[in-house]
This record gives sequence, structure tokens and C-alpha cells, in this order.
Amino acid sequence: TRMWSTARLATFEPETFLGKLPDGPIHLAIRFAVLSETLAVGALSLCGVALLAVAYPTGAKALFLDATYRRLGLGAFPAVVALLVFLHGAYGVCLDVAARASGAEGNSSRGVRFGLYTAGWDLVHGPIGAIVLAIREGAKGALRAATIGVGLPTRASVAFLESSYGLDSSQLTKARRLATLFLSALLLTLSVLLCVGLVWLAFS
Repeated sequence: TRMWSTARLATFEPETFLGKLPDGPIHLAIRFAVLSETLAVGALSLCGVALLAVAYPTGAKALFLDATYRRLGLGAFPAVVALLVFLHGAYGVCLDVAARASGAEGNSSRGVRFGLYTAGWDLVHGPIGAIVLAIREGAKGALRAATIGVGLPTRASVAFLESSYGLDSSQLTKARRLATLFLSALLLTLSVLLCVGLVWLAFS
């Protein structure tokens, strides 16, 4: 219940929850992010398997009966969860570094916690969020789960940089540009490393 409440606050009230995020232990934020991504990835995986079973029953059957596919699936699931948790945490670190570069006093632990709590977005925007909101709020709630993500990262990051770092408008613009640059560079580096790893596995 606390996890869902936290994810919902991070998604629907980012200005008040994430923007004014107090200091606290990082391990709680890590636990929240891991659990959120595990549920989100698990729900998406089940939906994907269900769709595959309808569209291509033979392929779905092979996922369960073929030992190679089972090993790949069991290995890929925690890897995807870990990667998503890492990327959310890195998002917060990039905001912190950008704020420092723009003249603010940094707080790396708060940046990491901000990024980790944004993992709740994936839970609310996924199948679980749609189902829970549909049960609690009807079709209107399910629609909100699908549309609330528009502009959410911008709103959350602006509120965080303004409230936690006290940046003015010019500093805020600079910090957001730098954060985007840092995150893009990180994603590019990870993509290159992933490609190199796949090529190495293919020819080893």
C-alpha cells in the first residue's frame, strides 16, 4: 500500500512530492525502485507472453519448453530490472551534477533518491497502474494512467531543481540542458557497450 501511494504521488503530484523531496536513507529508495520495476517489467512480460500466445501459439509454447529460451528469459528479467533502476538513479545524478554546474550547492544523495523514486512512473503507467486506477476510479482513472506521462519528466525536474537547489530561471534552463546532455551521453555509452557485448558473444 505504501509503495503504491508513493508511486502515485510521484506520478500525479510530482511538484509537491518529488520537488520537495526531503533527505532520507537511500536504501529505502533503492528498495522502492527495485520493487516498482520488478512489478512493472513482470506485468509487461506477462502481457507480452499473452499476446504472443494469441498471435503465435507455437512461439509462446517454445518459450516455456525450450531450455535455451527459459535461460535467456530468466537472465534477461533481472538484467532489465537492474538496468531500469540504474537509469532512474542516473537521471537524478545527472540533475544533481547539472545543478552544481549551474551554480547551486549539490546534494548527490537527494539527486539519487529523486531519480529512484521516479521508478514509480513505470509502475503507474504500466498494466498494473491501469488496472488499479480502473478499479478505484473507473475508466477515467485508467485513461489518466495513460496520459499523465505527457510532460511529467519536465514538470518533476523543474520542480526538483527549483525547490531543492533554488535555481532561478536562467540557471534552471542551463541545468536542464546539461542534465539532458549528460543523460544522453550516458545512454549512448551504454548502447555502444551493449552492442560491443552482443558482438563479442556472437563471435566468441
